[in-house]
This record gives sequence, C-alpha cells and structure tokens, in this order.
Amino acid sequence: MSAVALTPAARGIGLTAGRTFDATGMSVQHVPVDVDHGYKYQWVGYSHYLALHDLRLADGEIFTDGSRVDRRKDLRGMMTFAPAGCRVWGWSIPRARGHSFTALYLNPRQMEEAVAQKLRHIPSQANVYFANAALRSTIEKLQWALTDVTPADSMYLESLCLIAVLELCVIQRERLVATAQAGRLARGHQQRIADHVEANLGKDISLNDLAQLAGLSRFHFLRAFKKTTDETPYQYLLRRRIERAQTLLSAGKMSVNEIASTVGFKDSTQFVRAFRKRVGVTPGTFRDSAS
Repeated sequence: MSAVALTPAARGIGLTAGRTFDATGMSVQHVPVDVDHGYKYQWVGYSHYLALHDLRLADGEIFTDGSRVDRRKDLRGMMTFAPAGCRVWGWSIPRARGHSFTALYLNPRQMEEAVAQKLRHIPSQANVYFANAALRSTIEKLQWALTDVTPADSMYLESLCLIAVLELCVIQRERLVATAQAGRLARGHQQRIADHVEANLGKDISLNDLAQLAGLSRFHFLRAFKKTTDETPYQYLLRRRIERAQTLLSAGKMSVNEIASTVGFKDSTQFVRAFRKRVGVTPGTFRDSAS
C-alpha cells in the first residue's frame, strides 16, 4: 500500500520505518519521526489513510483538496482521515520532543464485501485533525501492540484494525448526516450521483437509489439535494433526460420512439409531452430545426 512521503525542508529529518502489520486490505504502521528542522509531507493513494498524531508543532500548515488550510499546533491525540484519491500535503516545524504517528491504510478492493460496502458510503473529503475518544483508543491499542517488546497476536491486531474501520465509518457517517442537515451534499457524493444518473438514464432510477449513493435517508437526501442543486432529484433527472434526448435528436440517427426509450421514458407520448413542456417545441420540430 502507499505510504505518507516525508521530505526535509532543510536537513536533519529522520524517518524510522517502525513496526508494521498487514492483513487483507489493511496495513498499520507506527512511525517515529526524529527531526531537527522542519519537513514537508504529502499523501495521495489508492487506499484510505487514517493517522493518529503524537505531534507538537512550533509552526505548520496542512492542506487538502477542497478544504481550507489548518494551522493547529498541538496535534497530540488528533486524527486525520484522507479517503482514497484525496490529496493531503503540508509542512511542519516540530517542537523539541519525541514525535510519531500511527497510520492505518485501508484498501476496500481487497476487503470482504460487507466491510468494503461500509467504506463506499463515507464522505470523499478529508477530515483533518479531528478527535474521537473511541477511535483514538483503538488506534492507541494498535500502537502499543506494535511497539511492545512482545509481538502481539495477529488475530488481535487484525481485530483491532476491523474495529477501527467500523468506528471510522460511524464517525464519517455522522459527519455526512451533519453536513446534509446543514443543507448540502458533499462534492464527492454530488459527482457519484451525477455519474450514476448519466450511466442509467434509460433505466428506472428511484429516490432510494440516489439516497443510498450519498449514504442518507430519503428524507435527508431530498432536502440536501434541493439545497445543493436548487432542483429536486426528479427535476434533475428529467432535465438530464431531456438534454440527452436533444443530443440524440440533433444527431439524427434514431427515431423519436427509440430516443424516448433510450432516455428512460415509458412511451413516446410521455416523452413528447415532457419535451415540449421543457423545450417549447416537439421533438420532431426540434430535430428539423437542428438539421
């Protein structure tokens, strides 16, 4: 799995590999960091990344895709979560003390389906420097097990990793619901919904289908979608069907009946009525004007 890359901003950085444990779809690593000067770091990978920090900084900044800069200094007991594909980077000037972090890397593609399914519905945005007592306790147990002079039992370590995954899912889902209750969908879920609609315009798409993609109840999803897009899910779906129909009509290769079926209308009568209401002309007239 990918790992966080640290590079010296000046000289004097020492990154000790530390002890690691690997299981199916999961890897945990405790990394002592011995520094005399500042250092830069970056993360982007195909796996999710969760870290527990034991750091105190004299100065530093952390950046993520789609997030504001964070300049907190006392990071002892704080955690950072970066979902797969999300870039995290920054720089740190540590205080004179021992420093370390414990990182858990999660690859849903290699996990059991039940666990991977939970990870698919968590927000696709980073969660920087958050606190949670239960998850911190689990990661600390992993850290102690990795650093103890007596090697820990593999089953114990794997069980802790799975517990951490489930606790992370709960935290991220609560964050997702809080975001939706505040009125907006996360950008990653907006894209996931748009991709699903584009790939399935010719099929029957239910409100529940879209709500599940965002990991929300239908009630919370409906409210958050309207707040985010100024459209109801039905209005959005109908608009995309009509826009796809306009593209197909302009191409001039399919009949009105074929296009109606292709973009998800039950019959041509329903299609013509909806098209004329939105565009102002019938599909046939639109095609003639486009030719």
